[in-house]
Amino acid sequence: MNERLPPRLTHGPGARKRVLLLSYAFPPLINAQAIRWLMLVRQLIARGNAVDVLTLNLPPYYQDLLHEIPAGVQVHRVSPGPLERLAFGAKAELRTENDWVAARRRTGAVGLARRTYSLVRRAADAALVTDVCTEWFPFAAPKALALAREGRFDVVVSSFEPGVNHLLGWLLKRRTGIPWLADFGDPWVNQNTPGWRRGLDFAIERRLVDRIDAVSVTTQGLAAVYEKQYPRLGTVHVVPQGFDPDMFAGLAPDRLADSNSLNLVYTGTLYPELRNPSAVFSALRLLREKGLNVQLTIAGRVPLSMIEETLSGGELDGVVRFLGVVAHKRALALQKGADVLLHLDNCGADLQMPGKLYEYLGAGRPVLVVRHGQPHASAAARCVRMVGCGRDAPDEPHAIAEALEAFTATSRNLRDWEPAPDAVARYSYARSADSLCAAIEQAIGGSSARPVRIPVPDGEA
Repeated sequence: MNERLPPRLTHGPGARKRVLLLSYAFPPLINAQAIRWLMLVRQLIARGNAVDVLTLNLPPYYQDLLHEIPAGVQVHRVSPGPLERLAFGAKAELRTENDWVAARRRTGAVGLARRTYSLVRRAADAALVTDVCTEWFPFAAPKALALAREGRFDVVVSSFEPGVNHLLGWLLKRRTGIPWLADFGDPWVNQNTPGWRRGLDFAIERRLVDRIDAVSVTTQGLAAVYEKQYPRLGTVHVVPQGFDPDMFAGLAPDRLADSNSLNLVYTGTLYPELRNPSAVFSALRLLREKGLNVQLTIAGRVPLSMIEETLSGGELDGVVRFLGVVAHKRALALQKGADVLLHLDNCGADLQMPGKLYEYLGAGRPVLVVRHGQPHASAAARCVRMVGCGRDAPDEPHAIAEALEAFTATSRNLRDWEPAPDAVARYSYARSADSLCAAIEQAIGGSSARPVRIPVPDGEA
């Protein structure tokens, strides 16, 4: 039975809404979901809405982008749980990502402790639905319920991933009846779901959908999947990833490559299974043999084994530079200073669109998309082709080398491939927020709310 709650703040389409956002990832934790929801919260506030955010409590060391949270947003922070608290605390104690990587080399008691923690974490990641972040649930649930009882919220919005946010949304819907919008940045069952657990995860997803009032996703492809799989949802709103022009304003370009080299930049996380740059590294070796100067800067979290394998033998000395994790504004400055920005497709690239591509568009630099397992054009490749701001190539060394050679031909070519400001404006978070507001209206008012159709990155209308 639903609990009796105070009256909501507002009623009716277009009226000021009070939103409770459930987002495990939010600044100062920085990843794709954190940045997505920071930017969308900024847009909701700019439209006159009130927003409360329930998120993690992190050590004071973490400060990135806190100053970008709009004044008036109420942020409520709760402990992430024992395993994640250990991880965040260790990184804060070691102070930098480079120190964190270096500490992984240690042997003895520290090395044993690290290996033990890693085993326990992997076991929890596989056992908990959807992953280890679900250990946040028993800490966040009491706070979420307390906020719902006191806050007169018009709508609860939960963000995936991680899935714990949707589990909290389901709890609040069941206990309080507040309208619930579930945002799927990625599919609930995806490439990270253990094969033995997929059936269970699908069953849980179906149970959640029975309670959801409205759904939003990031691509038309994923919207089509959910509309077909769960007809009761009606229209699934597409709220694409985007970029915020204000985040680039006043940033000086940061160029680390030699003046006579093509400055290739990648910002983001690399994964051996999901987003592997080995074909790019092989292409750089081919270009070096031909005497072409291309320098790749990678800013983001990279497995230590990948770094060691890449730099072993010395073939890529002076060609590939690993910066580790950098502050978000530094990553944007590196993007602005690039000659070409490198985008690596994920597995499942037609259903998922990394938000990094939109930042690349906002940086105003040419883009090279490396397609993963896509014989023709992935969603990212279609976007770059539509905007006319670069090239795409299959995940094969010679094809990538050929594309980079085209960029190095003349400096005029680079200017020709820069995206036009009016072409990329459609991918700003201001446009995405129009669709988000329509999804909120549908959650509150039912299926009568009309979807907002805005251009999306896979080129579909």
